[in-house]
Amino acid sequence: MEEYTYEGQVIDPSKLLFTPTLELPKQNYNITFHRAGDNGFVAQEIGRLDFNGPTMKFDGDLEESAKLFFEWVAKAFEGRLKEEYQRGYEDCLTEEAKK
Repeated sequence: MEEYTYEGQVIDPSKLLFTPTLELPKQNYNITFHRAGDNGFVAQEIGRLDFNGPTMKFDGDLEESAKLFFEWVAKAFEGRLKEEYQRGYEDCLTEEAKK
């Protein structure tokens, strides 16, 4: 039988205990705002909303970050806004036809 040693001590491999542990990385609750460079690529961070601590905090250029945020929201809901506009337009046409 083969003998195993560790730091000069004989080890019985059948008595080794392996206890794996798994740690998941902490979730990052930041929202960052970036200004696009001249070539269209992201150039620099202009603002950061940090939700990681006990309170939310903001660092950066508030006005420019807010503008970028609302441009993103408008783009995200562009299809929905078009649907509502079309519905309103069609409702107006229906009301005109009723006269």
